[in-house]
Amino acid sequence: REAAAAVGTMGVATAAHTLPGAGAPARVIPAGEMEMGLGIHGEPGAFNAPTATVDVVVAQILSKITDPTTGYMTLAPKDKVAVMVNGL
Repeated sequence: REAAAAVGTMGVATAAHTLPGAGAPARVIPAGEMEMGLGIHGEPGAFNAPTATVDVVVAQILSKITDPTTGYMTLAPKDKVAVMVNGL
């Protein structure tokens, strides 16, 4: 539980998923935008943002995950973190 409480995640995609047999994506993410906060089971994202360089995207993700108003994850200055990137 301690480890799980110390994990923050956020999905990012430039294209929506297509379910087997559906023939079309579940939704359209406009060109030049990315969906942020989407779920791994196809849940829509929390918001769309302009596509950006990886350093900007990581800053946006960390800002949302560590936003003190959400209480999602609390970090103090100089805390060590690990970042994992995967391609689902």
